[in-house]
Amino acid sequence: MQLRKPKPKPTPFVSSSTVIALLLVWLLSGCVTQPKQPPSMPPEPVRLQPLPQSAIQPQLPPECSPTCLQNLTTERERWQTLLTGAEPQGSSAKPSTTQR
Repeated sequence: MQLRKPKPKPTPFVSSSTVIALLLVWLLSGCVTQPKQPPSMPPEPVRLQPLPQSAIQPQLPPECSPTCLQNLTTERERWQTLLTGAEPQGSSAKPSTTQR
């Protein structure tokens, strides 16, 4: 019986010491660069162009009072509960069916 010799391990393409040295150089090179100086003058503020006339909302008519939107919202919520059959968010008028 003939014994086989173990195959030698292939040598790596780059040795670990080379990788560590390159990594160290790369990390240290970040400390060498000079920080950028801030600009001497502050940037100019952004100037917005005015909206075209077609994009401007019209003024509210005089018959609209501050409670107009609130009343409309309340009415819309009431219509929604009627359409969906959901119970309104207020307290229920039905007595409790659980025994105490």
